[in-house]
Amino acid sequence: MFKEVDREASEAGIERGILGFDNLALAEFRWPYVEIIGSEPGPRLCVMGGVHPNELSSLAAAVALGQSIAPEDLTGTVSIIPIVNLPGLYDHVKELCPVDGDNIHWKYPGNPDGSFSTALAHALLFDWSGDADALIDLHGGDLHEKFSRYTVWQRSGDAELDERNERLARCFDADFIVGLDSAHMERPGRCCTAAATLNRLSLVVEGGSDARFDESHMLFHLNGVMNVARALGLLGGRPVPARRRQLAIGNYHFVTAPADSLVIPRCEPGDLVEKGQVLMECRDSFGRRAGEVVAPVAGYLIWRTSHLAAREGVWIGAIGTLA
Repeated sequence: MFKEVDREASEAGIERGILGFDNLALAEFRWPYVEIIGSEPGPRLCVMGGVHPNELSSLAAAVALGQSIAPEDLTGTVSIIPIVNLPGLYDHVKELCPVDGDNIHWKYPGNPDGSFSTALAHALLFDWSGDADALIDLHGGDLHEKFSRYTVWQRSGDAELDERNERLARCFDADFIVGLDSAHMERPGRCCTAAATLNRLSLVVEGGSDARFDESHMLFHLNGVMNVARALGLLGGRPVPARRRQLAIGNYHFVTAPADSLVIPRCEPGDLVEKGQVLMECRDSFGRRAGEVVAPVAGYLIWRTSHLAAREGVWIGAIGTLA
């Protein structure tokens, strides 16, 4: 990893510049970064946004974070990569990285000898944030997606690590706190899952809808990160208590479209649903009823598609079951 500091953009205690990685798969790309260096040494918090570059409220929060902390108020360091999926930023791609057609979000822990996305996932986890006390990945509300607000952490089976991860997850004023089953650690996945295998703290945060910038969603992300900084001792004061219900979710079940069809929602994110309840009606191009999407389990609808059309087999929603 190497940095090219932008002296004109930097100021006392705040370093701004371009970050690169010593990996042939990543050699053509550079990432803007911000590093806020406190007046006293202390913990290091890494925050990234723009893994999915249409998730604008979370991306905007990562940008705003670099302007929200004064170095003299900070003990330690806050490191920020506001836009991870730079190759897809200006093409407005949904989820995938156009270099290799992969979804970076699901590639951790990555592979330094793999494709662009797997090499980048590895570099972010080991080179950029390898010495961090916590890693936060901000997400939420890509094109055609309507989300509730929730945080995701990985259950590891280590009681102390799990308690610390859940405590950080509750720093966000979220509807749901999703603690993933430890079985997720057996395969590649989110950064929080890979971090748990390394005995490290990490969160994925979701909040936003339909690739729109929304100030309330942006503040959800930004205020939550500031709360994490307080919980870790980077900033003074106690974390601000959550106002939302923060229900603990134990499992996360994706719902897929049964066929190419038009889908009409019958439930909204945050709704409590019963097993077998109709989540969406399927219709053909003439508007005739062509089936239905039912809840595979009882729980809460975490998110759903907001587009009328859905391809067979694609994710169109998710249900969380109580822990």
